[in-house]
Amino acid sequence: MGKDKKKGSVKKESKYELKNKEIQSISNKIEKASKTEIASKAEKANKAVKASKTEKASKAEKANKAVKENKVEKTEKARIENRKEDKNAVANKGKKLERKQDTHETNALMEELLGAWMRMSIGIKGNRILRELSFNEMVTCRLLYGARQKGMEITATDICKETRLLKSQVNKLLCDMEKKNLIYRHRDSEDKRRIFIRMKEESLKVYLTEHAHVMEIIAQVCERLNRDEVEILVEKMSKAVAVMDELSENA
Repeated sequence: MGKDKKKGSVKKESKYELKNKEIQSISNKIEKASKTEIASKAEKANKAVKASKTEKASKAEKANKAVKENKVEKTEKARIENRKEDKNAVANKGKKLERKQDTHETNALMEELLGAWMRMSIGIKGNRILRELSFNEMVTCRLLYGARQKGMEITATDICKETRLLKSQVNKLLCDMEKKNLIYRHRDSEDKRRIFIRMKEESLKVYLTEHAHVMEIIAQVCERLNRDEVEILVEKMSKAVAVMDELSENA
């Protein structure tokens, strides 16, 4: 009996041990599986972190590369702009020199024109081309003769406009011409305020004589120039006078 009890207790203990061992084994397996899962998750997490770091590093490298390329591009653009500015500066300097040279040449040409103009005036007034009449008297007689030929009347105001002389100068001129018995004044029958200036018959002969003498001199000038040169001279002189008249009106 005692032996049987011992055997029974041994068997019970053996069963308990097996169960405990089985439980322990299962527990170990679960723990091992858990550790394996945790390790796997940790490894995945590490890989993810590494991948993220690698991605960030790659992005940072790309960004740095883009920044460097941008700097290089900006530097190259700056160089190109500097070259353009240098070229423009050289071109502007050349243009300034050209303008300066053009201005110098223009000034020299204007001086030549002024000299030619003055020499012509001196030639007309100083070389005794007119014998009986002064220059202004000749101009006035020419206006009066032209109006007479067209059946028109001329006033002192008309003479001022045509000769570009001041009213006081024209009044003095007309008074001198009256004293020389070249002109006379005639009051308009319709408008008593208007006074016409007319040539006397005696002055007509004087004017025509002077005119013929001047035309002889002009004929000699034309002989030394061909027809085209004379036409160009007339055209250019007329254009220059028109410019002078325009400037005088705007002054």
